[in-house]
Amino acid sequence: SIPRSSDQCHRPVWLCRAGVTRLFVSHRWLRGSNEPPHPDGEDNPKYTLLIEALDRMQEEGWLSRDDADIVLWVDYCCVDQDSENPAAELNDRMAQIIGLCDALVTPVFDADFASWSGNLTTGQILELGHPLLSYGAESWQEYGKRGWCRLEMFFGAN
Repeated sequence: SIPRSSDQCHRPVWLCRAGVTRLFVSHRWLRGSNEPPHPDGEDNPKYTLLIEALDRMQEEGWLSRDDADIVLWVDYCCVDQDSENPAAELNDRMAQIIGLCDALVTPVFDADFASWSGNLTTGQILELGHPLLSYGAESWQEYGKRGWCRLEMFFGAN
């Protein structure tokens, strides 16, 4: 599952050795209103999707095949979730954090892909037009409506 900041798995970026690929994970929390809040679903579908995506990116040559050459920045892991307002840490540092990363990855878990995709592949769907509009997953549409997520996309594109 996605580790929590209190699991102490995060490391300061300056401790990363030269040559690692830094990926910013931009996502919508699936259980953000739960108590306690958590970014993933009950059976960790987002974590599974993220690992599958990273594996595929390694297989296709987008990323090094050595896991030690890949560093992920995930808010739930890297921002103190026990602070009074965890989001406040990002208010001033979002552009800097994304600027230190080499790419932005957005795992969108879509349990209902078959219901709206019409048997098209993801690639065919993206060829239909702007990905924010043509990808019909409800969770993607929700992601695209959230100001915080759009800000992450903006910083990642600039």
